[in-house]
Amino acid sequence: LMLRHRLWHRERTVVLEEILEAFQRASIDTIVLKGAALAWTIYPSPALRAMSDIDLLVPPAAAPAAQLVLRRLRFEAEVGGRRFGRNAHHLPIASRSQNGVTISVEIHRDALSRDTLSSISMSNLTEPARPFGLGGTHALALGHVDTLRHLTHHLLEPSWSGRLRLIGLVDLLRYGLTFNESIDWNRLESSYPFVTNAMGCLHYLIPLPAALARYSPPSGSPAPARVGETIRPL
Repeated sequence: LMLRHRLWHRERTVVLEEILEAFQRASIDTIVLKGAALAWTIYPSPALRAMSDIDLLVPPAAAPAAQLVLRRLRFEAEVGGRRFGRNAHHLPIASRSQNGVTISVEIHRDALSRDTLSSISMSNLTEPARPFGLGGTHALALGHVDTLRHLTHHLLEPSWSGRLRLIGLVDLLRYGLTFNESIDWNRLESSYPFVTNAMGCLHYLIPLPAALARYSPPSGSPAPARVGETIRPL
């Protein structure tokens, strides 16, 4: 499994660098979302963060051009929209096989799905995108507050199994720990309290680490029933 993850990670990194360079030549602003950014910023080794696809946020108006660039890079995607995919927050998944590995890419108009009334797009970021090192090149990720908003929403999305995904929980807590000193927690608490409230709820599933213990529930408060369950999709 370790060797397989190393292979997947190596091929994804090569492809991601290729895509970012192609988007730059096409003057398409791009922010790397979720695992493809978190692997390089909050894990001891990037190969430790498993992921199923690469998520890229672009300006809504540039999304068709970005998908066209992917097709020129030999990615294949559905041409017609899905039956219930109207106004979806990302375009159809584009995939390409490389050295025995299938690489899938999602071009996002919005980082958040339509399951929430909130939005995180290129036009409404609450802070500048943050640069990070990606192998031999540089890329952009969401700023700290926007990342925590994104990770919390993504963690609480409807789940087919009716359970929270452990990887999403680890991403959220590890991000808070890694950038604890750089995150504007006061602004997060005042403007987006659902993030810190979610951390308090997660304490019943995995006790919050000492650096984030200020958001844990009051000592002795009873744990809610069915901890770890979430809504299922319609």
